[in-house]
Amino acid sequence: MALEGKAERCEHRADVVRSIIVAPTQMDEPLARSMGCGLCASPSRRSSVPGLHSPTGRRLLSRWLRHLELRGAGAEPPLFINFDETSIAYAYTGGKGNVAASAARRRPVDRLSLGLRRGGASYLGLIASDVAVQRRLPRIVLGNAHKLTQKVMRALQPVRDRGLTVWKGTTAWTSQEVVKRVIRAVGKALEEDREPHPRGRQVILLMDAARSHISPSIITQARKARMHVAFVPAKLTHLLQPLNVRVFRTFKSRLRCAYNAARCGVPDGDINTVQWLGVIADVARETFGNRDWASAFDLVGITSGGERMGQSIREQLNPSGCWAEPALPTPEELAALLGPGVRPPANLLETSTPASVSGAAPSRPSVADDATHRTRLVPRGRRLGVPPQWLRR
Repeated sequence: MALEGKAERCEHRADVVRSIIVAPTQMDEPLARSMGCGLCASPSRRSSVPGLHSPTGRRLLSRWLRHLELRGAGAEPPLFINFDETSIAYAYTGGKGNVAASAARRRPVDRLSLGLRRGGASYLGLIASDVAVQRRLPRIVLGNAHKLTQKVMRALQPVRDRGLTVWKGTTAWTSQEVVKRVIRAVGKALEEDREPHPRGRQVILLMDAARSHISPSIITQARKARMHVAFVPAKLTHLLQPLNVRVFRTFKSRLRCAYNAARCGVPDGDINTVQWLGVIADVARETFGNRDWASAFDLVGITSGGERMGQSIREQLNPSGCWAEPALPTPEELAALLGPGVRPPANLLETSTPASVSGAAPSRPSVADDATHRTRLVPRGRRLGVPPQWLRR
């Protein structure tokens, strides 16, 4: 019986492979469901999120961005800044090429610990549509306390001299506090750019719909930095986010080559944490600091009205009529744009404008907004360590 069941599974697997090779769009529905195929699955199993329907999600984002551009229309074009994080490994293995193996060991292997092979940090990528601003944007690496020890942090001055900012946290994952810290760093870098254009240049911060990017406090922090915030629709970052479409692939490819070159320059082939950060600093300066990424925004249709959008992206998005009727998304559209299970910030669609347009001081988030996002408000006495029974008196 076991052999018969194994034979049936093998025949089914052969049918699946044969169907993929011969006619991938003509599979029957049970077979498509077993493979998790989204092309042939029944319409009832598809999600109704606009991010899964490219024209709808693209139309919502275009109307949103166009509305923000018109609100701050001036002599200078709006400045777009795209922020996203990507993982960078401690070690890059699996290289290809000719390797001289000894007679004792026929198969060459990388002598790396399990922590190096599996561990990693986060690179907080930032690109701007203006090359003058691009050179001033911070280049940030976020690592955990286990990797970035006190000894390593004291030896990072040569890395900082090469323009890399290293942040040490309890974890290398991006959180809302990290995002707010990035916004403050970007606002500080934009101070020089605002001197020739006082309160006149519109700055739009574009992020994806990750949960760590969405919070009323993040929107408030962006307004303090005199920036508007817009979100790329869920399931469309591979088509509409410039960092994902154009930048991160180039960055990681260069990083892999530079890491392997650095290992070849060391006698034992092992580089320490400071040398690893030095490699990242050189590659980040080459990729983010000395290059104009305005074409990345043109490629996804954010700037230039979509006239210079890439042909492959245009075919997938079908962007006809996407740049008409500039308007803010409705709360229902925003909830669908951010994806299921993500609560839109209550202050995202408020009519108040940042200080870059109106000159007014940004408003603080209300208690209702915090309650909407289920922020736990701890009494002051409890934060100071006062026993709860004393507070009841």
